[in-house]
Amino acid sequence: MFSGNVKADITVLFHASHKTKAKLFKNSLLNFISSLFAKAAIDSGNVKVALVNYGATGTILFNFNKYTTKSDLRKAIRRSSAKVRNSNADLGDALHLIRTKLFTEQEGFRSGIPSFIILLTDLPSSKSSYSVQDEVDRIKRDFKTTIFTVGVEKADLKELQMIASSPTRNHFQSVAKLQDLIANKDILANVRNGIHPRKFY
Repeated sequence: MFSGNVKADITVLFHASHKTKAKLFKNSLLNFISSLFAKAAIDSGNVKVALVNYGATGTILFNFNKYTTKSDLRKAIRRSSAKVRNSNADLGDALHLIRTKLFTEQEGFRSGIPSFIILLTDLPSSKSSYSVQDEVDRIKRDFKTTIFTVGVEKADLKELQMIASSPTRNHFQSVAKLQDLIANKDILANVRNGIHPRKFY
């Protein structure tokens, strides 16, 4: 994923239900996210990664400037606290946070660089002060961001298909259980290849 001179700003946006066991949260969800960047050109500065969680609100766990080596980035992802698990899933607020706060120079976002959002969720979005559709449309229009979605367990798959960039078949994935993120190698490969197939491995 993005080796050589290819540049990208990648945001991982995730939700985990309060019913998700801490061990499963770490061994499946966090390991999957970490594995996305196993071969990314982090150390060169070409690829920057931000991590955002959402529950009752969106929260930036770290911005694009925080980790500049692949080793530190992957360790930070795996250290994410299971306390972020939540029964609420205000996706509208999280997308608004990304659009208005994270995608700024102060947070390390680079204008003119290809940007991507990888959304992983296990629940439908909750009621929000912000329209999910409106926020998605504005992010795609204003930043030319490509959005990948991965639905798990009770996620609203129709909603995730709506959010995903076109063609949907290349930007939307789903699995029945959280542990399938690791067990099903195709999910990881499809997201990686979808971001930049010619630079994958």
